[in-house]
Amino acid sequence: GNLEDRISAIQAMADWGDSEALPLIEAELNDLYAPSPVRRAAAMALGSYGPRAMPFLLATLADSDPGVREGAIQGLTQLGSQVVEAVLAKLSDPAAEVGALQVIEHLPTQLIVDELRSFAQTRIASALHYHHLWELVSAYPTQGPLELLAASLHDCARRDSRSHRRSLVQSLLPQRLLKMPQIPFNRGLRETHLPLT
Repeated sequence: GNLEDRISAIQAMADWGDSEALPLIEAELNDLYAPSPVRRAAAMALGSYGPRAMPFLLATLADSDPGVREGAIQGLTQLGSQVVEAVLAKLSDPAAEVGALQVIEHLPTQLIVDELRSFAQTRIASALHYHHLWELVSAYPTQGPLELLAASLHDCARRDSRSHRRSLVQSLLPQRLLKMPQIPFNRGLRETHLPLT
């Protein structure tokens, strides 16, 4: 059927809560040729099926479609604190990391402060490592492959720095940690020391 009919049908099946509808909703989510709004609606609807739908929603955090990822985030958020461990495990998957952090924004973070602090420390160490490598490569004339390598290292450092800051904010850590300086990305910087505890 048309787009609106498919979305309405998915929402109706979720509202009905019939376990026989679960495979149909999963099929809509897994149909990579389905329009993005249909897959997004399916991901959101799976949240009403409780823990049975968790594996599908967790896998969808790494989906290439941002709308579908947003549906998975909303679906997982519906499941509440029962997803904490599984979502924390997704922080180690680079493709699902941002989505996992977005789910955590909606969960009771007092349960996971230590895990988020550990994640932040790992990310800042990685950002500093990539930044240092970028400095080394940038010290030479960057043309061709070296230019591409320098840009890639710089992007990796920025990505990990953003993940670090986001996880600290989400964990509602004491104010002294939230005031940590950003990693400067200029050629003049040779060493950066940031407080991690």
